[in-house]
Amino acid sequence: MVSEPLASSDGEPSVVLLHATEEDLAAIEPWFDDPDTLKYLGAFTTVRAPGARRYIAWNPNRERVAFIMTTPAEAAGKVLYNQVAVGYTVTVNHRSKGYGAATVRALINHPDTQDVKIFEAGIHAGNEGSIKVVEQSGFGLSSLTYKFRR
Repeated sequence: MVSEPLASSDGEPSVVLLHATEEDLAAIEPWFDDPDTLKYLGAFTTVRAPGARRYIAWNPNRERVAFIMTTPAEAAGKVLYNQVAVGYTVTVNHRSKGYGAATVRALINHPDTQDVKIFEAGIHAGNEGSIKVVEQSGFGLSSLTYKFRR
């Protein structure tokens, strides 16, 4: 069950980050029907990525407020466990209330990620809310990726 979260000293909502269970994944699947989630994160199938670690952020009212996952980076065919890609979504009812940044910070401080040296979040340029979340969480812009699409 969910333990009581610690109060945030900076006024940010507090969350407890727990490993996502199959019950959690079933409960959040409808979140991926939201047009913004589909646009920026993709379909629910993305949460089943091989090697991903999946977490649910719970608020003090014991509500699921966010989903966040990491996948190890790869270079030259080798998995880099000290570098992860981060993807997340906040339920529509809890957006713009600080839960995104609280969830990202909880991930950075989670015992599972203490060996991780680099967290990367690939964010669509138009996703201003998500850009704000990672900037509030201490991320800095390191590069731009240009893509050609047919």
